[in-house]
Amino acid sequence: MTSAYGGIRWETGVSRMFQYEHTQSRIGASLWEAPDLYLENSPLFRLDKVEKRLHILDGLLIAFLNIDEVIAIIRESDEPKAALIERFALSERQAEDILEIRLRQLARMEGIRIERELEALKDERGGLERLLASESLLRKRVAKEIDDDVKSFGDDRRTLIEQAERVLLVAQTVDEPVTVIVSLKHWARTRQGHNLDLSSLPFKDGDGLLASFECRTTDQCIVICDNGRVCSIPVHQLPSGRGDGAPLATFIELAPGARIAQVVCGHAGQHVLIATEAAARGLDIPDVNHVFNFDIPDDADAYIHRIGRTGRAHAVGDAISFVTPEDQGELRSLERFIGRGIVRKKAEGFNYTAASTEPDYADRQRPQGGGRNRSHSAPQRGGTNRSTNSSQRSRGGGRFR
Repeated sequence: MTSAYGGIRWETGVSRMFQYEHTQSRIGASLWEAPDLYLENSPLFRLDKVEKRLHILDGLLIAFLNIDEVIAIIRESDEPKAALIERFALSERQAEDILEIRLRQLARMEGIRIERELEALKDERGGLERLLASESLLRKRVAKEIDDDVKSFGDDRRTLIEQAERVLLVAQTVDEPVTVIVSLKHWARTRQGHNLDLSSLPFKDGDGLLASFECRTTDQCIVICDNGRVCSIPVHQLPSGRGDGAPLATFIELAPGARIAQVVCGHAGQHVLIATEAAARGLDIPDVNHVFNFDIPDDADAYIHRIGRTGRAHAVGDAISFVTPEDQGELRSLERFIGRGIVRKKAEGFNYTAASTEPDYADRQRPQGGGRNRSHSAPQRGGTNRSTNSSQRSRGGGRFR
């Protein structure tokens, strides 16, 4: 059975693995996933054949023992098949076989042969049933068949097995400081050195600066696709000079329909925090025990998706949301929706009255996934300043499940 699993069809050259894994209801798994099913398959297949043959022989034996009556029914009845079934309680298959037998098969020697075959098949059926009922017997049977095959077909190994020599290819790269420049349309280029003035960088029409990374030629450029695939490009392979660079998609193999979502450059030991879209619907991330909401969702359903699926269903952890005084109505709605209160805390040492120099949320593009644009100013990247319009922001901690 296992040799058949790895076999190739003679006509098409197609492997039989797909047949056993997907189209045979008795198995429906690979050899490595369900080895016991493959060990049982051959006895089960043979047992089915034996039982069908026994069924036919039982009908033939009835006909042989009542040969005169059977002949009379066949000669006189308009529907001999139905008459035989009614008279001798036969199945349709048994009645059809009786009607198809030849006169020579009704001889006395044929009756003896039927009885012998019946006895042999009943013994074989009993052996197969005992084999399938005992895992140890089944494995002993497989081991015996393997030993028999080795004795019949085995010979000395013809393929030489020896230790292969390991070949190490080393590409020499000059270690120099560079700045990787990535445009909004994900074109990349490099400029030598750090602390460069990028304000006058030229871009193609409709394109602009997405990000810049100060790294070295020995580092990697990591490309994250929206289908979850992550690719790496050596920084020294990116085009340099004063041109527009080259599309990052030409350095990697994008899956059909996939797009580049984000780009990060740095050395191998560098840690990077990656955030999803606001709602994060459908994510299944193991070992998450904290979820942060930087704004209150538009509705309770989006909130549940954020702290539920992102936090893994039936897991326990902390959901922390940043809330302004104007969000108190939404916060109370969330509490009514989840049926319990959310703890409110203030961040110690945070300056809630400092002004921000960044543009208002109203001037920014609305984020996806349930977040709302604010009329007040956003915090600076360091998170240490707040505009006077934002007033107090509290931290509502809730346990998610």
